[in-house]
Amino acid sequence: MEEIEAANIARQRLNMLLLTVFGSAGLLMAAIGVYGVMSYSVQQRTQELGVRMALGAQASNLRNMVMRQGMTLTLIGVLIGGGGAFWLTHLLAGFLFGVKPLDPVSFIATPLVLSVVALFSIWMPAIRATRVDPMAALRIEWAFSNNMWTPDESYCAERDSRSITGNPEPTSKLTKSITRLA
Repeated sequence: MEEIEAANIARQRLNMLLLTVFGSAGLLMAAIGVYGVMSYSVQQRTQELGVRMALGAQASNLRNMVMRQGMTLTLIGVLIGGGGAFWLTHLLAGFLFGVKPLDPVSFIATPLVLSVVALFSIWMPAIRATRVDPMAALRIEWAFSNNMWTPDESYCAERDSRSITGNPEPTSKLTKSITRLA
């Protein structure tokens, strides 16, 4: 009798195993994507944060501002994703075995994991961005605003001159600041 029951539920167990594997892989890819996007968005604001520091903002205030803005985006994403998942559970109800369609563990664990990843991915670049030398940020801002420097041309030219002269160190303070930021 147990063999007949096992044969009857074998397909449902396989479907559940596949959903678990693919769901876990999806969660991992989502975590990697969230880390990449949030880290990149904070990194793009490094110059702005340096200018704010040069104008007198405290590093802790800037870090808190970046964290608040990043976690606001994360909260919006979690709410939209949770609403979409809640709405689409009726499509998966036929594949589930031994789990309710509105499983509270899944609906709590997934947003929690993604929120922790987002918090980490915002915090690390925010710390790095608040360590920028304010004077270097002002020099870069001034050079950009006066069209006196384009990052590709001068950096490549100085890199090429360093390879010709054999001097491995950047020569100008501007290039030293840029290479330290990169």
